[in-house]
Amino acid sequence: MRTYGPILATVLLGLLATVMLPAVALANELDDAIRARIEKLREPGRKSAHGVSLAAPTLLIELYEQNGFAPLWDDKSNRSALLVAIAESREDGLAPSDFHEEILKRLQVQTAAESLSPGSEAALDMLFSDALIRLGYQLFYGKVHPEDLDPNWNYSRPLLAAPPVDIFLSALEATSLDRLLNELRLKHPYYLTLKAALRSHREIASSDGWPSVAPGPTLRIGMAGPRIRELRHRLAASGDYDFARITDPELFDAPLSEAVKRFQERHGLDSDGIVGKMTIEALNVPVESRIEQIRVNMERARWVLRALEDDFVIVNIAGFYLRLVRAGAVIWDTPVIVGTPYRKTPVFTASMSYMEFNPSWTIPPIVLKEDILPKVRTDASYLESHGFQVTDFSRRPVDARAIDWMSADPDAFPYLIMQKPGPANALGQVKFMFPNSHAVYLHDTPSRGLFKSASRTFSSGCIRVQDPFHFADLLLAGHDGWDRKQIDALLGSQETTKIRLPKTLPVLLLYWTVDPDPGGGVRFYRDVYTRDRKVLKALDEDFGDG
Repeated sequence: MRTYGPILATVLLGLLATVMLPAVALANELDDAIRARIEKLREPGRKSAHGVSLAAPTLLIELYEQNGFAPLWDDKSNRSALLVAIAESREDGLAPSDFHEEILKRLQVQTAAESLSPGSEAALDMLFSDALIRLGYQLFYGKVHPEDLDPNWNYSRPLLAAPPVDIFLSALEATSLDRLLNELRLKHPYYLTLKAALRSHREIASSDGWPSVAPGPTLRIGMAGPRIRELRHRLAASGDYDFARITDPELFDAPLSEAVKRFQERHGLDSDGIVGKMTIEALNVPVESRIEQIRVNMERARWVLRALEDDFVIVNIAGFYLRLVRAGAVIWDTPVIVGTPYRKTPVFTASMSYMEFNPSWTIPPIVLKEDILPKVRTDASYLESHGFQVTDFSRRPVDARAIDWMSADPDAFPYLIMQKPGPANALGQVKFMFPNSHAVYLHDTPSRGLFKSASRTFSSGCIRVQDPFHFADLLLAGHDGWDRKQIDALLGSQETTKIRLPKTLPVLLLYWTVDPDPGGGVRFYRDVYTRDRKVLKALDEDFGDG
């Protein structure tokens, strides 16, 4: 009996070889096409694939070199996961168009219908890789470079746990892109609150937004008319008013006044329950503008919230408050006064190292020029009545009456003007020092009445603290026996005394115009320094070419 086994095996191997050869050839052609495109990236000029700019050519070169120039996106589940993540980037206030959403979706459909040439398939593979790099970068660091918008920016950027090439290759190999991108997303409670607010405000926008309130006379309890009805509908749309409590829809009653107060508090206004010009303006800000404001502050959060230490002081310039954080939790906050719009408090970070009780104050040149000299020229007794002393640069006293103040040149003034320590000193009775190039610090103030205003832009750039002595008590708690009684005794002596902190404490001066609200939702602050506009413009621009 004849045996056909060896013959059959030979035939099958031959057939298998004829099937595999084209597949191997195609794979080699694709690798060669990728290698050729990677070599092209090394050349000068615009870097693109399928006519779309590539933002990270250097990283693409490293990715494909490390992968032996083989395609990275053979696994369809990785492609699908990335496309889902790109669509979801909108929930983070980002633009899916930055991540090639439309062309990737179109080419995916085209690939399913017909085979692409090796060159086109290589370009598509690189386009997916570039989209992943772009998305990962923006989720982790933010899209905008803050130092490009503000020369004072000195916050450090966090580091990834491993080189980005290793991170991306591992995720692609393990088909775990969704997990990787979720890890790159910020999880800080502040950010998550803004993310929820973005979603809710977009829902309002999709339902035609909120109605406006017609301009007119100030509205208050007891008034009636159609504008009251408009006010109710506007406040209900933003969740500040509950229609279940209505009596007469055109009567301004007590529940409506309480709703107005809640709205005012959430928008950095004096919460008096009276609808005047500023409240009308805030009510009539379109929901689309609030959406943009939230997106801007989500971007700011991505810049700084990953690198926070456990203990720090934060000042929100736009929100006019200071918070002391210990072990990651806010243990105390207080209102502050910040710089005027023409003497803006800068955004930066530095370490607080000491405080000075009963400080003297040497007038800075800008204050001398714009504030002090004009006052002295109209009132010769101004310096003496406010406790100022004139000295030369060696701190030797100079007779102020011998100076020709009318012709004094503020840009070449040959003297120093100092204010003696005491309760009337412009710095109050204590200042908190975090040495920096801006000569900005936290301090007490004798002008306590200014804290009654909801919008507090009154200083020359430094930050005035409403309750500085309790702040000092908290900073010195448990250090060398310091307590409030000792602090009060030191203040009473009126002797200038420097006290070093037991440990330096980071101070973060930030500018955020949206905050979580303790009552739920978010608070909006006025953009007093008009800084949001630049961030939004950069956020909406095309993501830069490599």
